Amino acid sequence: MAVLDRFHPVLSAWFADKFGEATDVQKQAWPLVAEGAHTLIAAPTGSGKTLAAFMPLIDRLIREKLSGDRETAGRGVRILYVTPLKALNNDIRQHLFDFSGEWRQTAYRMGEAWPDITVGVRTGDTTQSTRASMLRKPPDVLVTTPESLFILLTSGKAREMVRTVRHVIVDEIHDLAASERGMHFSVTLERLNELCGVPLQRIGVSATQNPVERVARFLGGWEEDGEGRVVPRSVSIVESRMKRPLEVKVTVPPYGMLQQNKREDVWTPLVNEILRHIGDDGGATLIFVGNRRLCERLSARLNETCGE
Repeated sequence: MAVLDRFHPVLSAWFADKFGEATDVQKQAWPLVAEGAHTLIAAPTGSGKTLAAFMPLIDRLIREKLSGDRETAGRGVRILYVTPLKALNNDIRQHLFDFSGEWRQTAYRMGEAWPDITVGVRTGDTTQSTRASMLRKPPDVLVTTPESLFILLTSGKAREMVRTVRHVIVDEIHDLAASERGMHFSVTLERLNELCGVPLQRIGVSATQNPVERVARFLGGWEEDGEGRVVPRSVSIVESRMKRPLEVKVTVPPYGMLQQNKREDVWTPLVNEILRHIGDDGGATLIFVGNRRLCERLSARLNETCGE
């Protein structure tokens, strides 16, 4: 598969075996990310945006480690993954942890040398012992939130851990772009850029971006040019309008048998109806809800019924 030839043979074989063909957004984004361009990736849910951002960075990290690059061999985070939604941190970590194990297995099967790729999560929920361990042995990829990144930059020891960052992926960037939280994150990103002493590659990812040009301006930020003027950094925009076939069915939980004045009984038919449509084929299911409180309550009841 020609589009995968740019990657290390192990990564190419793994991707082809697990996913088959690259998606449109991956074909567009991979050359730009590999060249080091600041890149904003806008594509629908399920289009492979995360790997569109990650694959060239992991490929570069692998090659540097295998070549014995002294800078890479040193202590410090190389890839920073920032998400405004703390609930996504462990999801991203688990995906990368699973992928790392699969890469190792593929390398073993192919008889290729393969280095360890470590992933860590740093949020307000991270235990003190995990934080201390991370300082002693920083991960290659660090998943964190905008607020936790700000706190990292206020700590002398933690600053040393992120001084080696070379690439920053901002997930769900639309959630930050138009808020005071996003303004604060922009300043944090510039502080990190100054700390590292080299221009950090910035990659933004989201399914919901409008207008995409303004989100790109937010991602890139501003810098001084050779004449002392402050100008916006150039950001490449990848937009993929993938058309996915949809089959829509409308269903309503059987509420007719509920007893009056027993509000908790409402959840049983709803949970059963959701589970009936999920199936057991191991695929992913997206459940859309109206607000965070409903999401948390529904998640709790689904976990009570069928386990986390």
